[in-house]
Amino acid sequence: MKKLKLDEEHVLLTKEQIHSGVVRLAQEISNTFPKEDQLLMIGVLNGAFIFLSDLCREIKRDISIDFIQISSYGQKLRSSGNIRIKKDISVPISGRNVIVVEDIIDSGHTMVFLKKYFMLKGAKRVYVCSFLDKLDRREVPLEIDFCGYKIPDNFVVGYGLDAMEQHRCLPFVTKIIEE
Repeated sequence: MKKLKLDEEHVLLTKEQIHSGVVRLAQEISNTFPKEDQLLMIGVLNGAFIFLSDLCREIKRDISIDFIQISSYGQKLRSSGNIRIKKDISVPISGRNVIVVEDIIDSGHTMVFLKKYFMLKGAKRVYVCSFLDKLDRREVPLEIDFCGYKIPDNFVVGYGLDAMEQHRCLPFVTKIIEE
């Protein structure tokens, strides 16, 4: 296996840019839904936990939070396309607006799966909020309702994103290069 190295010389998103994007998304979400809506945000573990944590503190309304953990990457740098649920949500979603919060969307298969899954569980409507969108890798049609940043097709780490469970806690987002 090749050794992975951070490309810190070409940081894609700084800590300040990340914060600015989170504030913008929180305002969009706060302004989209009436206060009386029972809004549920479901973070996709493990990558989205930092983003969801920052996002929910900036949203100016009461929300419920839950998490789902799925597996499609394993210990690889590319998704296998084989999606399985490792940890399901624990709160009822019937009749509620659900926002699925993801760290990054590339092929779109996982998010299409989750949208269908939550609709089958009775969600009123399922919205998608992704910190990063790698549109060049999209393989299925998918509308992202709340998008932080569009990025080129690079493997990136930091701010919750990892490479084989490493570099998740970096305060910025940068590329990984193979040596």
